[in-house]
Amino acid sequence: MRKNLAAISESNKDSPLGTREAASNDKLLFRDWKIDNKFINLALSRSVNCDMVSFDVFDTALTRTVDSPADAFAEIEKRLTEHLGEVAAGFATEREEGERDARARQFQLTGAEEVTFDQIYAEVERRMPGLAPHLAQAQHIEYAVERAILQPVPDVLELTRRLAKIGKPYIFVSDMYLPDDFLATVLSDCGYSGWQALFVSSKTMATKSSGRQWEVVKAHYPLPQKLLHIGDDEWADGASPEQAGLETLIFTRARSERRVAGPLSPSILPFSYLQRSICLGARRQTEQSETKADYWHRVGRVLGGIVVGSFIRWLSQRVQHHRIEKLYFCARDGWLMQRAWQVANLDRETGAEDHYLYVSRRPLNLAHGYMESSRGRLSLSLLEFLSSSPDGRTTVLQALKRADLADNMALTADCVAHYGSLEAPLEWPSLLAFRDILQRHAASIYNKLASNYDALTGYLEQEKLGVGGRSAIVDMGWHGTMQRSLRLVLERMHGTARLSGFYYGLWPHALTNRYGAGLMEAAFGSEFRPLAEQFQLHSAVDILEELHSAPHGTVCSYANRNGVWSALLSESPAEMSQYETITRHFQDGTLETIAEIFMTGSSGTLTLESLTPEAARAAMAAFAVSPSKRDVEMFGEIGHCSTFDHAVLAPIIPTDIPMDEAAMRKGLSGHWGIGTLKYWYTNSPVEQRDALRNLAKQTFGHYGDRVMRQFS
Repeated sequence: MRKNLAAISESNKDSPLGTREAASNDKLLFRDWKIDNKFINLALSRSVNCDMVSFDVFDTALTRTVDSPADAFAEIEKRLTEHLGEVAAGFATEREEGERDARARQFQLTGAEEVTFDQIYAEVERRMPGLAPHLAQAQHIEYAVERAILQPVPDVLELTRRLAKIGKPYIFVSDMYLPDDFLATVLSDCGYSGWQALFVSSKTMATKSSGRQWEVVKAHYPLPQKLLHIGDDEWADGASPEQAGLETLIFTRARSERRVAGPLSPSILPFSYLQRSICLGARRQTEQSETKADYWHRVGRVLGGIVVGSFIRWLSQRVQHHRIEKLYFCARDGWLMQRAWQVANLDRETGAEDHYLYVSRRPLNLAHGYMESSRGRLSLSLLEFLSSSPDGRTTVLQALKRADLADNMALTADCVAHYGSLEAPLEWPSLLAFRDILQRHAASIYNKLASNYDALTGYLEQEKLGVGGRSAIVDMGWHGTMQRSLRLVLERMHGTARLSGFYYGLWPHALTNRYGAGLMEAAFGSEFRPLAEQFQLHSAVDILEELHSAPHGTVCSYANRNGVWSALLSESPAEMSQYETITRHFQDGTLETIAEIFMTGSSGTLTLESLTPEAARAAMAAFAVSPSKRDVEMFGEIGHCSTFDHAVLAPIIPTDIPMDEAAMRKGLSGHWGIGTLKYWYTNSPVEQRDALRNLAKQTFGHYGDRVMRQFS
C-alpha cells in the first residue's frame, strides 16, 4: 500500500541521521558485485617476478561511500550540527580550508609534504574559534564518519587473500593525513590481514606524489627486492613509482570523483551518496561497458530524481498552501514534471486537477503583440520578437514563418528587394531594416495576428484556464513573461483573471513582470537575488531545459476540428532524435527514482525527507559546475536552441578551441560556459592553459575559489 507523504516523513525520523544515507551504504555499495578475476590474475602474474606487492589505500583497498572524498566533511558537519547547533555551521568548508592552511603553514615552516590530523584541527580552531571547546568531539566524529563510509573494495581484498595463499608479502602505502594506527584499524575491520607494513604520509612526512615516499619504502626494503605497486592514480600510483624503479598496475574500478561544486555543505549529501552508489552499481559487471543509454538513465536516477523529486515535493506543499484546484503543466518543460507528479501520486494526494497546457512563446507573444498593436502600427515588443536573431543565426524566411507571414507576397517581395534573398541572415544592424519592412505592412500582419489570437483564446477557453477554480501554471520559469502574457489574454477574455505560477527559478528580470503576472513562486532560484549568487541553477539551465523536453515539437498555433481545439506542433527531426538517444533515457531514470521514493519513502540511499531545494541546487552544481570528464563528454553532445522556434540545435559545448581571447569569451558566454571551459582546458596544449586559467578567474571568479581549483 502506498504511504502518504506525512507518514513517510514520520517513519524516516527514526534514522539516526534523519536519512538512510550513511546507515545503508555498507549494504548497497558492493551489492551484486562481480569480482574482476581478469585483474586479479593479471596482478598475480605481474607479481611473480616481484618480491612484494604494494597497495594504495584510498580508492584501491578501501573506498568511501561518497562521490567525492571531501564530501565526508559535509557528513561531519551534519552530525556536529545535530549535537552542537549553529556553532558548527560551515564546518565542512572550514575543515577543507583548514587543511589547505595547515599544508601551506607546514611547508613554509619545515618543507614537509604532509600534515597531521592534529595540525589540521589547529587551523580549524583558528578559523572557527567558537568551536574550540568542541574540537575533540569534532575529531571523534570525523573518525566515526570515516569508519562508517569506508568500505573494502572486493577485488583488492580478494587479491590480498590470494597473495597470502601463495606466500607473497604485501604492504600498504598511502598519502593521507589520518594517523597510521587509525588506518590500520579500519583496514583490519574491513577484512584485511597479514600485511607486512603500512606507510602513511602523516607519519613519514613524505608522499607518493613527490616520490619521496618510495625512498622511505626502499629504506625498509632495499634493493635487490622488487616491488609491484597497485593503485588508482596515474601519477602517484603510476608514473611516480615507475620513476623510483617499481613495477606498477593501475586499478580504477573503485575510483571516486574530485568535484568542487561551490560551497561544501550537508546539502551535497543526498547527491553524493546516491551518485556514488549508482556509479559503482554501473561497474558491478566487469565485462560490461556503460552505453550512452545507461549513462543517461543513471544521470536521470540521480540528477533527475533529486531535482524533479525535490520540485514536485515543494510544489505539493505550495499547492496545498495556496489551495490550488487546477494545475496546468506548460509544454514542453512541464512534460516531465507532470509525469513525475502523477507517478508520485501527488494528483490524488493534493486533490488538484492536473492538465497539460499546449502553450509556447510563439502564440503567446503573437497574441500579446496583437493586443498591443493596431492596423496602423505594430508594437515595439512585437517587432523585437519577430526580428529576434541570436548571434545572427535566424534567416529572413525563418523570421517570417514565426507569424505565418511567408505567404504574404507583398511582404516577401519587399524583403527580397532589400536583402536579395529570404535566406539572408538577420544580423545587427540589418534587422532594424526588417522591422521597418514589417511596420510598412502593419495592416496585413495585424489581420494575420487576429486569427492567431482567436485560435489561442479558443484553446484557452476550452481548457478552462483561469476559470472554475484557482488555477496555476507550472513551468521552468526564468522571467515570468509567459504567465504575464497568459494573464493579459485571460483578462481580455473574461474581464478579470486570477492565475498563479510555480517554477524552478525566476531571474531578476521577473520583477518587472510581477505586477502583471500575479502570484509567482520558485523552488530553486529567486528574482530577488543577483544571478551571480545563483550560479548553481544558472549554470544548469540549458542542460535542464533539454533534459525536461517533451517528445513533441514546439506549439505553433491551434486548429479547430469538429469543435475541438488542438495544438499544431512543429516538426523537428533533430530534437526528436535527441529525445530518443538522450532525453528519454534521462526521463526514464528520473521517473524510476521518483516512483520508488514516493511509494516507499526511499530509493537506494535517497529518502523523501532529503528531497529539498537545497539538495536539488547541490545536485545541479555537482553536474553543471564541477562535471567529471565523462560528464563533459556526454553533456557536450546535448544540442540546445536559444530561439523559440527551435529551428537549429547548437551543441552546448563548442569543441573547436579558439586561439584568441575575444573568441574564447564569446564561446564561454554560450549555453554551458563552465563545461565549455573545462573541455577546452582538458583538451588544450599545456602552453594555452595559463590563458584559460586567467579567463576562468575573470569569467567565473564569482563562483568561488573552490570551483576555480578545477582549473589549476
